[in-house]
Amino acid sequence: VINEEFYRKHYSDEYYTDTNKGLMARCASALVLRNIREKEAHILDVVSGGNNKLSLLDVGCGEGSFLEQIDGSLFDKNGIELNSQGVELCRKKNLNVMQGDVLTVKWSPKKYDVITMWHVLEHVAEPVKFLSRIKEVMAPGAVMFISVPNTGSIGFNHGKNWWFYVDAPRHIFLPDEHSMGELFRRTGLRLIRQFNDRLEFPLDIVWSLRKSSIKWLVYPLYPVFKLLSRETLVYAVSMA
Repeated sequence: VINEEFYRKHYSDEYYTDTNKGLMARCASALVLRNIREKEAHILDVVSGGNNKLSLLDVGCGEGSFLEQIDGSLFDKNGIELNSQGVELCRKKNLNVMQGDVLTVKWSPKKYDVITMWHVLEHVAEPVKFLSRIKEVMAPGAVMFISVPNTGSIGFNHGKNWWFYVDAPRHIFLPDEHSMGELFRRTGLRLIRQFNDRLEFPLDIVWSLRKSSIKWLVYPLYPVFKLLSRETLVYAVSMA
C-alpha cells in the first residue's frame, strides 16, 4: 500500500497532465496515439472476442489517454487509478474509472477478458501481491498485458545511474526478462508473448547515454539501436 505522504511528495499535480497546447505537445500527442494503436493491435492479435466486446480493465489508467483512444466498438472500457486528479480527468472524458489501490480495493463481481498495465508495475513495492490481486478479476482465458522497463537493455548497461527509467524514488521495481519470468512463476502466470515497446518513450536511449562515451556510436544510428535495445518490454500473460 502506498504511503500517502510519499505519494503526495513524489507524484505532484504535474505528473498527471492532459494538454495539447503547442507544437511539441501536438507532436507528442500524435506519437502517443500511434503507440496506443500499436498496443491495441497487440491485444487484438492475442485475444479474440468474436462478435462480443472484450471487457478491459486498465490498471493505473492515469488521465485515461489509453482508454479514451481504444476502439469502443471492440472493448468495454474500464479503469482503476489511485490518484484523484487522474480519476477526475478520466471522468471528464466519461470514462468508467474507479479510484482505489489495487492491494486494498474491494472488487466488484465483474471479470475482465483483458487487463492492461502500461508502466505501472515499476511503481509497485510488492509486485507478487499486486499481480495476485489482479488475477482475482481475470475471466477464464483472460490475458494480462504488462509493460515495464528492461534492465537488460543498452541504456541500462551503459547509462547506469543516468538510465532514463531509474526515476528514483518513484520507480521501485526495475526488472529484466529473467526477474519477470520469476515473477510470473511465483504468481501462477504463463508468458504467451513478448513485444518490444518502441514508441512509449522514443528518446529514452538519448537521455540514458548522455554521459556515456558510446553515445557517439549510438546517436548517429539511433533508430537501429532503439529497435535492438528493447528498453521497455510488453509481456502478455495468462493464468497458468
